[in-house]
Amino acid sequence: LKTIRGVWSHWHCEWKFHRFLALPWIGILGPDGSGKSTAIENLMKRLKFSRLKIRTIHWLPKLSLDQGVVEKEQVVTDPHAQSAKSAFCSILQLCKLTFFWWFASFRYLFHLRAKKEIVLSDRFYSDLLADPKRYRYGASLKWARVFFRWLPKPDKVIVLLTSSEKILERKQEVGKDELERQLASYEKVASDWGERGIIVDCGNSPDQVADEVLKVFCKALRDRTR
Repeated sequence: LKTIRGVWSHWHCEWKFHRFLALPWIGILGPDGSGKSTAIENLMKRLKFSRLKIRTIHWLPKLSLDQGVVEKEQVVTDPHAQSAKSAFCSILQLCKLTFFWWFASFRYLFHLRAKKEIVLSDRFYSDLLADPKRYRYGASLKWARVFFRWLPKPDKVIVLLTSSEKILERKQEVGKDELERQLASYEKVASDWGERGIIVDCGNSPDQVADEVLKVFCKALRDRTR
C-alpha cells in the first residue's frame, strides 16, 4: 500500500507539472531581413548569465531529443525558387506538420517546459500563412487554418515588422510588391493571435529590438510562473 501510494503521489505530481506548464513557448516570425536570427542571438547574450535554459526550434521540431539541437538556418537566397506543390501534397504537408508538433510535444517539449527549458521558435507553423510560397504550399489557406487551430499554441508570438524599404536595405530576396504583401500578411497573423501576438519594430537598432523581445520574453515567463 505504501508503494502504491508513493507511485500515485509521484504521477499525480507529474500530472500537475505537465497540466500547468511552468515555462513558456515563444514564437518569432517575420519576413527575411527582419532580423529574427540577430534578435535571438542578442536575446541569448542578455540571458547568458541567468539560470534560464532555452531550447531553440526552427520551423519544425525534431521527433526526438536524441537528434540533437537544431542546426542554424541555412542562408536562403531565393525562398520562392521552387514551384508550389499540388493541393493533395499540400494537405499531406499539413498532416506532417500536425504529426511532428504533437509527437514532439508529447515526446519531450511538454516535459521540458514543465521542468527545464523555455522553448523559442525561429518561425513555426503560422509562418506558412504569411508566406505559403516559401513552403511550396499550394492548397487553400483555409485548410491550413483548420489544421493549425488544433495544434499546440505558443504563449507569445513576436512578429518583427518595419517598412519594406528598411528590409530591402538588408536583404533583397523578394521584390518590393511581394515583401509588402508579406508584411501585411504578418501583421494579420499577429492580429489573429490576439493578446498573444506582439509586433516589434525591427527598424530600430539591434539592441533596441533585443530589449523589446526581452520584455515580451520576461512577461511570458511571469505569466506562466504566477
